[in-house]
Amino acid sequence: MDEVEAFYDRNAQNEWDRLDRHKTEFAITLRALEEYMPRPPQDVLDIGGGPGRYSIALANRGYKVTLMRVGFTDSYFANPIEIRHVMESEKFETLDLVACEGIISMIEEKVNELDERTFEAWVELNYKLSKDPGIHGGAEHLLYVGRKKP
Repeated sequence: MDEVEAFYDRNAQNEWDRLDRHKTEFAITLRALEEYMPRPPQDVLDIGGGPGRYSIALANRGYKVTLMRVGFTDSYFANPIEIRHVMESEKFETLDLVACEGIISMIEEKVNELDERTFEAWVELNYKLSKDPGIHGGAEHLLYVGRKKP
């Protein structure tokens, strides 16, 4: 087991709780999945989904989800162009690239305190802006949305 994998194994609860602290990231990712995924019921394979927060959210929406843990790798993407290149070289069609944290991730504590209606407006604004390639380079997490070419 490598050092990164061991860290996540020792800190599983922290990873589970991370999306409570990063509500915008969780909401924007779910918003992207809602836009691009076919309507349930569908089978979903969540590869590398950590403790399963997204798997559970999708199952609650009516999807049949299988969560598969994968090992970690020493390969990391340095920029959004590399993500597209890797995925398209594996015969994926790029549909979108989404910056999951939103435009101002440094104010998360204040954003997390917003009432539900204001938070949903915040998520919608950030979801629209998150597709702007000018934001992608500064994002901590990018969601690649693609589909396998026939």
